[in-house]
Amino acid sequence: MTKKENSIYNMFLAVQLECDNSILVWQNQQVYSDAYDQFKANNANIEVALQNQQAATTGYSQDKTNRKLTMADLAMIVKGTLQAFATDKNDSALYENVNFSVTDIVNSRATLAEARCQKICDAASANLASMANYGLTQAMIDGLTTAIKKFDVLIAMPRDVRSTIATATQDIKKLVKANQEILKKKLDKLMGLFEETAPAFYSNYFNNRKIVDGKTNYTELRATILNKNTHLPIAGATITAVSGKGTLVITTDAAGVADEKKISPDTYDITIEVAGFVTQTCKQVKIGAGDLEKLNVEMVPVI
Repeated sequence: MTKKENSIYNMFLAVQLECDNSILVWQNQQVYSDAYDQFKANNANIEVALQNQQAATTGYSQDKTNRKLTMADLAMIVKGTLQAFATDKNDSALYENVNFSVTDIVNSRATLAEARCQKICDAASANLASMANYGLTQAMIDGLTTAIKKFDVLIAMPRDVRSTIATATQDIKKLVKANQEILKKKLDKLMGLFEETAPAFYSNYFNNRKIVDGKTNYTELRATILNKNTHLPIAGATITAVSGKGTLVITTDAAGVADEKKISPDTYDITIEVAGFVTQTCKQVKIGAGDLEKLNVEMVPVI
């Protein structure tokens, strides 16, 4: 959903709330009632399309992150044996050729992360015969090779994920257009019936019909979670934001970042949890319409 569509959809929801609150005013107007029922059904279908779009994107991103972390972990084990071997052999070229930290891999773009792991894998294959005493095995190399291949598959978004997102995107566009037509050509036109008999409903309806500028209607929570001792990013941290409107749960990626661009403006209690670290809570975090709330938290390891 684009920022403009998000602004329009928020207007739809505001109109829906006002109409629901004033149902006694218009329920006996059959044409109005029929048009509103379709409008409300379209809003429900927009929400379904949004959920499908977000589920496909989130699932793909999380799978990609998990595979990247697995690849990085295996590469670090193999790298360690190579650098121990290189140290004993005074082979500074080999040592530097594989001298990547885990953050060099997990924080780099996908193609570069893959290339760095492949470089470690290639160096291991080239030196395997001489490294029996260093713990390097063919099985370790094969495991890293498999992890690289599995990650490579997800560098480009799979066709089924692209298809799901594209379908949801098109559904949203069609439904937004359909509801704009219902408002402009039916509900707006019939509101004159209530100007004198229900002036509060009439006034509130048109006040809620105003579309707030997308720049002030697109609200975002971005959390960055680090290890307090090492200052390295923490992947897989669960961030739970609770307000009077409901609960939002997001998870950090390989860079320790969790981002939610469709959070409702409200005041939240935010809890950060991850295995091996002390749980932290940020109370009464106020996020206004159009705000980008940046939450930077350093987690303390459990001793």
